[in-house]
Amino acid sequence: MLLYHPGEVPIFIPISINQKFSTIEYLVLCHYCDIDELTSILFHTPQLRLLTCQYTIETDEIVSNEIVLTLPNLTHVSFLECRVEFDALENFIKKISSQLQVWHLNTFGETAYLDANRWRRLITNHIPHLCKFYFNHYMSIDDDANPDYESINQFTSIFWTKRQWFFELKENLDEFVYSIHPYRKKWYDYHEYEQFDVYSDGNIHQQTSKFVDISCQQDINNCLIQSISHIQLNIESNAFAVWYPSYTDHMKPCLLAVKFTHLNIQCSEIPIDMLMELILLMPNLQSLEVSSLPLLQLRSLSVGNTEMLLLVSITNKITTVKLDKMIEVEQAHFLMNLCP
Repeated sequence: MLLYHPGEVPIFIPISINQKFSTIEYLVLCHYCDIDELTSILFHTPQLRLLTCQYTIETDEIVSNEIVLTLPNLTHVSFLECRVEFDALENFIKKISSQLQVWHLNTFGETAYLDANRWRRLITNHIPHLCKFYFNHYMSIDDDANPDYESINQFTSIFWTKRQWFFELKENLDEFVYSIHPYRKKWYDYHEYEQFDVYSDGNIHQQTSKFVDISCQQDINNCLIQSISHIQLNIESNAFAVWYPSYTDHMKPCLLAVKFTHLNIQCSEIPIDMLMELILLMPNLQSLEVSSLPLLQLRSLSVGNTEMLLLVSITNKITTVKLDKMIEVEQAHFLMNLCP
């Protein structure tokens, strides 16, 4: 195994260096490395099994496309911060991908990376053995930015779901993150519970419901998987602070166009009216996770919010709910009324 971390010193190795080859099988480059430098390195490591590049960047020079890389054992590749145009990355991957099975990729900015049909062609034609694909594409948020819902819908086609690769959209103050990852068990994939215990101020209050799961109170390790199909929206940090109170208006086109099935809100005390508006805009929701609920708003719901609560409770399809932090049992009662 070779671990290389010298800084930003060029590491270009000429292709013709008496055709000497290394026996390295595991290569980790914690270094700024462009595609051409990487090509020259891989030319001399035909036994390579695993490749990890911390920083992959654009190049000013072009290595001939006629260079053939023979890497029959390379099955795992990770580009942790890839700032390369899709065209260049695609050409490079075609050279090394014949046996690739696991690929981790983080890209930034360029919208071409959100072309799901292009990904489908690349994977189908050049990466036939790929079984695990971990892809995150980061897009900065400006004043008028909205999620690209057309791209999101492309990433939820049967090509992706039959491979059990699923989509998540993450949002925080600074960026949207478009993510594809293999199926992994989550809390909402387990069987429903008939009973749970709510812990508050050291006392145990037993509630009967098959819909609500308060975190850290259930042992779900031995439960069976209930469902694996999902499109998840994660709202993190205090993203609501950017557009509130117009947040739902800002996100409405995406929420109506994409059939989100899971909503995860990791913000401190989301406004109750906004939570209900989000649920109304996502009629396909099956599960809901919130980090906390504001007690003051729960105790003094306005007439309008009470009417909205009734409407949401009648129309939503949510069957599993998770509250990460509970202070009073009335927070659980609210969620049970919201999703009866």
